Amino acid sequence: MSTLRDKLLEMGEKAKDASLLLATGVKLRNPELFAEAVSTYGSWEGALAAMVLIVRDKDKEPTASAGASAEESALDRPRDPKADEPLLALTTTGEVAFFQAEQFPLTREPTSLPLAEPYGDLHSLRHHGDIGDIFVFTSKGNYYGVIGSMVPTGEELEGSRSVRTWLDLPNDEVIVDIFSRDQLAENQHRFVHITKAGKGKATSMSEYPQVIGKTGREAFLLKDDDLPIAVFTGSEWGSIFCASAMGQGIHFQADDIRTMGRKSVGVNVMKLQGEDDHIVSAFMVDDFAFLAVVTKDGFGKKVLFREFRKQGRGGSGMQVLRLNSQDQVVSVFPVDELTDLFLTTNQGRHFRYPAARLPEMGRAARGKRFFELLEEEEIIECTTLPCAGNLPELPPEQSEEGEGSEEGEGSEEVVVESV
Repeated sequence: MSTLRDKLLEMGEKAKDASLLLATGVKLRNPELFAEAVSTYGSWEGALAAMVLIVRDKDKEPTASAGASAEESALDRPRDPKADEPLLALTTTGEVAFFQAEQFPLTREPTSLPLAEPYGDLHSLRHHGDIGDIFVFTSKGNYYGVIGSMVPTGEELEGSRSVRTWLDLPNDEVIVDIFSRDQLAENQHRFVHITKAGKGKATSMSEYPQVIGKTGREAFLLKDDDLPIAVFTGSEWGSIFCASAMGQGIHFQADDIRTMGRKSVGVNVMKLQGEDDHIVSAFMVDDFAFLAVVTKDGFGKKVLFREFRKQGRGGSGMQVLRLNSQDQVVSVFPVDELTDLFLTTNQGRHFRYPAARLPEMGRAARGKRFFELLEEEEIIECTTLPCAGNLPELPPEQSEEGEGSEEGEGSEEVVVESV
């Protein structure tokens, strides 16, 4: 069966005049192709842009070797030396530990790393380079300085050594984010905080004394049951992107959030879509081309960031992904071809996967399933790590063709390795 890519290329090759590729004509002559292209790429203009990129890159694709697909052969990524550095981990109970990088290789199937019962499961990994002193932010809006030697390894976590115990945090206060001292020492102007309920605040770095000790300091004021979702540094001259669980994203100028004191609630950054909606990701915009979007049901895609024009803070934003019923966005983050994704599920499984293998689609597309989930399993977190090279080779008797199963409109083919 021909894929949408093949159909678009065939139409382009047969067109004797550029006017035959205009939306009005294609919609009349081939309404099914037009509808499929708009569903996948967000608009007919997006489909034409994709066709241009396909033709441009066609001659660059190396010949596939025996036993591997053309896509697999084309994906040749050099290993980043940073991929060998230790990784900081957060657990589902808000504990912190560090692990050696080789414990989390690229794999074709999800794996698990059981922890001692009091510490739950692995929730997320963060790359901070060589582990030194760190600063942790908590669910109550406080921050603490922790000497690096107090951060246990994964093996030590199973004993009595624990950052939460050392800080003597109450049961209802958990660690939600981590910064290294080196990150705070960088010449950044402000700390920015974005909360689950859509509040944002920026505070001068000078208001955060880099003191190591058990005495917590209030980083930001939270209302009701609100929680911090993202903490990052940056200047007022850049821009910020926020994404919500219901598939919206907003891109606005950083100085739309004025600098204010630590003991303030902040301002509205995004209008949410009802009680089930909340902010899932936020970050400073840097020099990148793509956003990766991942949902709890295992769908994902890459979207060109230039599709998100700047808007005023506090609006509803623009569509990031068209969701299937009951699905929600888990994470949205900038990626390039040398980015690895690290996904974790509510059943304690994790999966390191090359972001380059996510399909490129338009804003309105639903994406493709790239993670086969177990019964009642959901993705709960997705973060990025340095490139660990290429996926391990398939055994000669196996082939990726035909694996997986497609679910949901707007997805033309499945890209996941069978689990």
